Amino acid sequence: MKSISKAYASFGELVSDKSYLLRPGLNFEGICKQIGVSPVDLSEIIKQELGMSGPELFRTLQRIEQTAFKQTV
Repeated sequence: MKSISKAYASFGELVSDKSYLLRPGLNFEGICKQIGVSPVDLSEIIKQELGMSGPELFRTLQRIEQTAFKQTV
């Protein structure tokens, strides 16, 4: 399992990729599994750093990208 700081950095890199956020069926737990970290642990550090849980942050970023994509189509 990755250290939480490396997992946090990996999460940031993945969600910075707009096309990644638009993948069907993608969710916070799936990202955590992909980067090898506990969803609870990553969510805790995200909450400390950004004031929202990991799933909340992911859904917010995903909605932003979905809205931006719809506006370009």
